[in-house]
Amino acid sequence: GQNNLGACLLALGDLSAAEAAFRKALELDAGYVGARLGLADIHLRRNQILKAEEEVMTAEALEPGNLQVKSLMANVHLARNEYRAAIAALEAVVEATPEDARARCNLGTACRMEGSFPEAEQQYRAALAIKPAHTDAHYGLGQTLRAVGQLDQARQAFADALKIDPAHPATRLALAEIARQGKDLKTAEAQYLKILEAQPVHVQALEELAEILLLQKRFKELEKRLSDAALLNPDSVAIKMILGDAQLKTNNPAAALASFQAILPKLAAEQRGPVLQRIAICQGKSGDHRAALGTAQGILKDNPNDLPALRVAGAASEGLRNAAQATGYYKKILELQPNDAFAQQALKRLGLR
Repeated sequence: GQNNLGACLLALGDLSAAEAAFRKALELDAGYVGARLGLADIHLRRNQILKAEEEVMTAEALEPGNLQVKSLMANVHLARNEYRAAIAALEAVVEATPEDARARCNLGTACRMEGSFPEAEQQYRAALAIKPAHTDAHYGLGQTLRAVGQLDQARQAFADALKIDPAHPATRLALAEIARQGKDLKTAEAQYLKILEAQPVHVQALEELAEILLLQKRFKELEKRLSDAALLNPDSVAIKMILGDAQLKTNNPAAALASFQAILPKLAAEQRGPVLQRIAICQGKSGDHRAALGTAQGILKDNPNDLPALRVAGAASEGLRNAAQATGYYKKILELQPNDAFAQQALKRLGLR
């Protein structure tokens, strides 16, 4: 019933609806391990590691021998960069189910993340021997071969992944990164566009495509693509951040300010720092030094050592012709970062060393 519905919604990527379904399943039966594992998966995708661990541990207490529980606990360990613990958990799963291609692929990923590339390659190839059409195993093998410098073999593994799933975003991102490292921006752009054809609001593809369009000064195209993505997903903070950053870099601080201000109400207090930094910069670039100083001082009240806020506060103080206050901010920067060129040049400009 509700658990199966949650699983279907999770597969479609609708995390909120999936969570609601899993919680309804638990209202009917608090011991439903599948629903708890579904919630753990959702928490991991949202980077809520502690909540994921709580659900997995509850599931483990209910069914100590459940191999899916062990696999999800391994994912919790991976999210914390606890690679050896993840490998130990997954080795137990592989030992119990040696013909499980997914378990072997997961073990390969844990080994790869730890840097044990021969072991990772062995597990990925074992997974592919069991299930040749395993997209994630081809992708993982490609990343492993790439890590040891075997680029031609890595490209072949990625190509094999795309034969199975032409829209596989992780594989196309990896190929785009290889292309960018080789200064082949055209190929990298083509990979991002392929991802965006299937997922128009894929955040990483949008962010990295934006970097290419900025480098090539294709500003109108950049803003249209990001604006369209923001309209498609109006609740996405990440997309609005990319849009605001692009507007700031293209010397449109007023538009950037509007984008960043639209984000603030959606954030918890502890998440607002980076957005407030950007707002202060936009206010300064727009010539509203008083507003910039007020925003920067608000940041510094909670974090006196925030370097971006100190820079904005110094520049805003200069704009307000308060040299003594500006000097204080610049000297504070140099206390924290003695070789900071911005502060050194500012003090020289003010007649100080």
